[in-house]
Amino acid sequence: MLSVIIPARDVGPFIAQAVRSALAQTVRDIEVLLIDDGSRDDTRARIADIADPRLHLLDGQGRGSAHARNQGIAMAKGRYLAFLDADDVWLPDHLARLHAQLELHPELDLVFAASAWIDRAGRPLPRTVVRWQGPISYRALFLEFYPVTTSALLARRSAVEQVGGFDEDLAMGEDHDLCLRLALLRPDNCAGTPTIGLQYRQRPGQKTGNRENKLRSWERLVAKHRRLAPALVPELAVVATANHKRALAALAYENGAYAEARAWITQAWRAAPLAMARDRRTWIVVAAAIASLLPSPARRAAEQLGEQVLGALRRSAPNR
Repeated sequence: MLSVIIPARDVGPFIAQAVRSALAQTVRDIEVLLIDDGSRDDTRARIADIADPRLHLLDGQGRGSAHARNQGIAMAKGRYLAFLDADDVWLPDHLARLHAQLELHPELDLVFAASAWIDRAGRPLPRTVVRWQGPISYRALFLEFYPVTTSALLARRSAVEQVGGFDEDLAMGEDHDLCLRLALLRPDNCAGTPTIGLQYRQRPGQKTGNRENKLRSWERLVAKHRRLAPALVPELAVVATANHKRALAALAYENGAYAEARAWITQAWRAAPLAMARDRRTWIVVAAAIASLLPSPARRAAEQLGEQVLGALRRSAPNR
């Protein structure tokens, strides 16, 4: 059996689609544990008409998504654990593909799929799909969170319990931290599949939208892993933090915070200039930051040209 754990708080417009995408998986032997973490909207009402014995509604304690997921883990009956954020959507064969990998490869404790990006209304967003195929090291996972979202993961329950589940002291990045701790269990036990398995929703009001909080949570994660992996983290932290700030610059630009975007990419460049210069994503963000200084008509023209260039880069980029 596979256990699907969905933490939910005030996600009324999205919860039914998320739950139905879990119940519609081609893997039928699943349980879906929905932990309502103190919703004040119509989250519960939106799923009231879903009559499926595999769906179980649990009362959370309003202590955040990490605690809700740990509550689900404690209640789960499955050998494998999948985590679905309540505003994301799985494609029908998402779990089947990942489950097959864990069944075929007993050396693996964690597998993840690629994610497509959608907006609040479910429309595709022009974001590059990050794909990883095969084993992924702690080093690669630390430098960048290739799974992108908790919704991309399927893990052996025994391994998740061995590392102690999600860290409830991290306000954000608890999924990244879990993957890193799993990767420390044994060599080559984490792997990615390049197939898109889900739609990852970006919307106003998400806790991940607070970029300053994202940086503070990242710094706490780095401090934690300096203790857990002292032989690796010191040499990785500078470039990993620069990568993080470049991502924050892109998020700020997408939200129209152009001055903030310029500040983030400047910090990233100053922290690790060689690493930033070697990565074409840096130049895309730099070009966007420069374009943001132009008057609106010229900026829109530059953005359109940038999208054409970015589209060409996507088409020519090999899968990882």
